[in-house]
Amino acid sequence: MAALNYMPTITENWRPYYESSGPMKPEDNTGCPWFHLELNSHCNLSCSLCPAGNKDGYIFTKGQMPLEFVERAFDKIATEHPHPSIRCYGYSEPFLYPWLPEIIISAKRRGFVFELSSNFNHMPRLEEVMAAGPDYLLVGFSGWTQDTYAKSHKGGDIEKVRANMIKVAGLRSKYPIRVLANYHVYTDNRGEEMEAAKTFITNCGFEWCPTPARAISIENTIAYLRHIDKANGLEVPSMGTCQNGFNWDEILPSVSANYLEQIQRLTFSPAWAKDFYNKWPVPEVCPLKDIGCFIRWDGKVTFCATQMDRRLDIGNYLDMTQQQMRDARAKDHPICKECLRYRYNLYCCLVDYDIWDWK
Repeated sequence: MAALNYMPTITENWRPYYESSGPMKPEDNTGCPWFHLELNSHCNLSCSLCPAGNKDGYIFTKGQMPLEFVERAFDKIATEHPHPSIRCYGYSEPFLYPWLPEIIISAKRRGFVFELSSNFNHMPRLEEVMAAGPDYLLVGFSGWTQDTYAKSHKGGDIEKVRANMIKVAGLRSKYPIRVLANYHVYTDNRGEEMEAAKTFITNCGFEWCPTPARAISIENTIAYLRHIDKANGLEVPSMGTCQNGFNWDEILPSVSANYLEQIQRLTFSPAWAKDFYNKWPVPEVCPLKDIGCFIRWDGKVTFCATQMDRRLDIGNYLDMTQQQMRDARAKDHPICKECLRYRYNLYCCLVDYDIWDWK
């Protein structure tokens, strides 16, 4: 079946969201839609500003995406999009998925762009993954000594990360894929430590792509921002009940002491973002709904890739048309409304990233 080239007429100014994604910005900026696949529900780390390290209060399901579902999803994507980008990252570690090389081969056979991100702590079938030809492999890390790295990448081992970087560098002579090193910059991991990491990355032949560390869990971040506003005596609107009957004033995850501690390490906090982006009008509907689709391990679609709670699912990907998914994401959900009000979507996507004064 020929591709339908589904790309709706968009009235919102979505392009800055697409083009400001820091080191993960695709080389081809033609407006290809993103498909984030949650291949499995778990990660081998518990990063402090990620839902993997702040699961209390979430409704969370565990499992891995069946290979047969991946094939059916790829067939559907191919009929509806001429040039999609498959992103196998989010709040889980793709190298824990047993059939990673197979799905890369399947995606490339269909002409898809395939983007892969890992914490580089555990990389089984590494050569097979590289031989399959992903368009890029990104490593995210946040320090060059164990003490610093473990502050945010809890459970990780920087020595394992370095060893796997060396393995990847060695294999690039056979499989010359693009490798990006995304160093998460905090207030306390700059200077000599950051320079040592940069030297190592350069010697490996990877692209050095530092970005300011950010809070990347929308539910935890909204809870934090509302907590800060209340502490400062500001009026905080009621979130209310969503269409599925969940009262988000009651079920929004609480703010942990660890989360509050790690927020203090950020150069740019979510609270900073609301002031920085105040020149941007708050849209009625998030522009990201038109350029991305996040598919969980069980085939269900959520509003966007920043959301973790399973109560935010909108239906099964295989059973919905593109228009049905677009319409479902366009509805006023309490989480989405708070995200827009706090400008979290702009912050998360690094919009106007080139004028963030952090280097």
